[in-house]
Amino acid sequence: MVGVSSKKENQTSIDEPVQKIEDEIKLLKRELIKHLKHLAEMKAMYIRQRKQTDMFKTQAQGYEKKARLLLEKAQRGELSEKEADSLAIQALSKKDEIMKSVTGSEIGLKKHHDAVQKMQEHTHRLKFQIQQWEQELRTLQTRARISAATKRMNERRMVKEGDSIELSFQQISERVAADEALAESYASINTSRSDLDDEIDKALGGTTQAQESLEKLKAEIDAEKKELNKKSSDSLDIDDLKKSLQ
Repeated sequence: MVGVSSKKENQTSIDEPVQKIEDEIKLLKRELIKHLKHLAEMKAMYIRQRKQTDMFKTQAQGYEKKARLLLEKAQRGELSEKEADSLAIQALSKKDEIMKSVTGSEIGLKKHHDAVQKMQEHTHRLKFQIQQWEQELRTLQTRARISAATKRMNERRMVKEGDSIELSFQQISERVAADEALAESYASINTSRSDLDDEIDKALGGTTQAQESLEKLKAEIDAEKKELNKKSSDSLDIDDLKKSLQ
């Protein structure tokens, strides 16, 4: 139960901040998606504006080229100088008009380019922040799992190596002591003389052990006599039998 409760406490202690970080990462990811979409739109606008500016430049260069060709025609006598000058002035005026648009467009392109760069840098920072937080979160979660597992293992080891083993040794010691005491009690009962034995010996005027030895010795002598008589009886019977058979 200690391991389970400590595991729950450990989970509770990290679940709340982990959830908070995960929620914040989700918000950043949604913001990143919006920024990427906006950045793509800004880049598309910049590309269109740049193409339009390049087209204006090409047109301006075309009108300047036409003015040059008109003057060359006049020099070759293919066109009157007055008419060539008039048309060349109109072409150059058109070129100047277009170049004013090109100049304004280039200023807009520069501002647009700077805005795209800032948006792109912000997007990169946001993306890096998300990746960094996710990596740190994974690292912390891994460390938390390892820490919790180590803690549970140490708790189990402490219980096994401490309380349980000491309790087992204590129980074994108590059992051995009880068995030893019981064995000594049985030995005491079997070998010790009781008060009754002492009273009997006193009444008989001697020790019971001596009396028993005397009786045993008499019984052995009687048994030996009976055995000799039996052998003698057996031998006489055999002699009588031999004589009867002759």
